Amino acid sequence: MAGSRPRADRFAEACYDLVLNFNYLQRSLIPRIKESLKAGGHIIFETYLIDQRTVGHPSNPAYLLGHNELLEFFRDLRVLWYREGKFTEGDEVSYRAGIFAQKVR
Repeated sequence: MAGSRPRADRFAEACYDLVLNFNYLQRSLIPRIKESLKAGGHIIFETYLIDQRTVGHPSNPAYLLGHNELLEFFRDLRVLWYREGKFTEGDEVSYRAGIFAQKVR
């Protein structure tokens, strides 16, 4: 799928050991992403929070997570690590949420 936009019909069930998602939010894909994980598989997912609007791009609420929304999306997985808040890298400030979780069954 490199270089193309994700499509819900491209996620086969229980075929991935690891799914990575960074800086992209299409809420309708999250159930398919979870289904695509094998039992014991992992997800690393990080993107912007709604607070990002206060510091710049992206600013469209359709592409920004609400507080604890990412945690709620993956509540049926075993959460191994989670963070949410304001982060600084050099002079860059961003509001992000990130999760590392495992599909147990």
